Amino acid sequence: MHTSRTPLAIVTGLALILAPLIGWAFKLISIGWFVVIVMFGPIVLLVAGYIVQIIIASQGFLSRRPLFGARQRLATIAAWLTSVAVVLLGIVMPDGGDAYYGSTLQLWLGAYGPNGDAVHQATTGLNDTLFVICTLVWLGGFVWLVVEWVIALVRRSRERKAAA
Repeated sequence: MHTSRTPLAIVTGLALILAPLIGWAFKLISIGWFVVIVMFGPIVLLVAGYIVQIIIASQGFLSRRPLFGARQRLATIAAWLTSVAVVLLGIVMPDGGDAYYGSTLQLWLGAYGPNGDAVHQATTGLNDTLFVICTLVWLGGFVWLVVEWVIALVRRSRERKAAA
């Protein structure tokens, strides 16, 4: 029996599970009011999406039974797009709140202390652009991955019915 557990599939499955947590860890470096708003707003959607992502990782990349078949490459690309983008999103998501750090990227570039305002002025445009790009790639990659998963589940179901 063919197995889907190649080294790339295993790393991809682990990335799907760990990348959102790594993204949150990076975001917590520059925590502010935006994180508080997320915690009381769309947190249910984020948790539901994360659960779906764990299921996709388990069924599609970590299981010994192949799920995606000929579409494995497309699912892998979608998985890596959403995984990398969510980590980068954690780095460039603007926030800071009362501390006025901006994003983690801006904090790393020196957006605190006596030069904080200058760093913010110099990096806000780039940071905001990266934020929009990362958000679109993260959500687009996630939707693409879910579509690949649904296609694979429908295909598997049809194959079972045809075999019965």
